[in-house]
Amino acid sequence: MNTDDLATQTASRLNGKQNLYEQVAVRISKLIQHGTLQPGERVPSVRRCSAQQNVSITTVMQAYRVLEDQGMIEGRPQSGYYVRTPRPWPPPEPEMTRPPLRAVHVETCDLILELVRAGSNPNLVRLGATLPDMALFPMKELNRTMASAGRRAPVAAHKYDVPPGNRALRVQVARRAMEAGCILTPDEIITTVGATEAINLCLRAVAEPGDVIAVESPTFFNILHIIESLGMKVCEIPTYPRDGICLDEL
Repeated sequence: MNTDDLATQTASRLNGKQNLYEQVAVRISKLIQHGTLQPGERVPSVRRCSAQQNVSITTVMQAYRVLEDQGMIEGRPQSGYYVRTPRPWPPPEPEMTRPPLRAVHVETCDLILELVRAGSNPNLVRLGATLPDMALFPMKELNRTMASAGRRAPVAAHKYDVPPGNRALRVQVARRAMEAGCILTPDEIITTVGATEAINLCLRAVAEPGDVIAVESPTFFNILHIIESLGMKVCEIPTYPRDGICLDEL
């Protein structure tokens, strides 16, 4: 949606209403629509607009909030408000998947190896797994915290914990769960080395080789790999992009 469309939409939504701040918003949107104010340019300051329109500063602030909500302008700290540069409109939301509803054996080893190899190729954009860029992590803080933990517990930091896991950690998890409204004891909690191990343990606890596991489609490739390694079958269930798995099909 471009700037003209946003301006037209703003004017149509506010058309016929008599609130003063809405009238100011329509006037500013028309300036943007007709090119008087270009993308990236600063709109009149709140005080200047107040004097130009002969309205209060509060009225201008309300008008600018409306324009911000419509995506027409954006506020910049210590700088004022600017006409927002139009961004490409996202593609339409995908339709619900339609996989065949039947149980099948899983064969993913070759695909996973290919995915792992591609992930180490610097010439490729890594879209095969949801791994954030390491630059986004607070590495200095994490390293400092890990070093501090190592100094406080020099033996425990290098010690394996037997199942169900470190009790002090499980106590803290139980306390966090209590704050969220769940009543759990530390003995009811098992810690794992990650989600993959947790899924593996859960499947082994409730299913046997040859059983059929329902999964959403598409799903995380490692889940398919776990099912394959346990000798189980899989049945893909249609999934809505927004609402999740289709319960009727399930």
